Amino acid sequence: MSASNDRVIAAYEDKIANLETTKVRLYDQLSYKTAPKQGRLEEMLELSLLFLANSYKVWESGNITLR
Repeated sequence: MSASNDRVIAAYEDKIANLETTKVRLYDQLSYKTAPKQGRLEEMLELSLLFLANSYKVWESGNITLR
């Protein structure tokens, strides 16, 4: 875009600066939410392995929903 008015140019520059700030803030929020919490993988792995180690006990319990 071309603009000759100084006020229009300043408004464009302000808008661009605001958009850049918003972009950085949203990127930080996204990276924070997608990072796994510390220790979560170990907990899930431990539960899965515990279930696999005791799967026969669960089967023998007779509970039809667990089978």
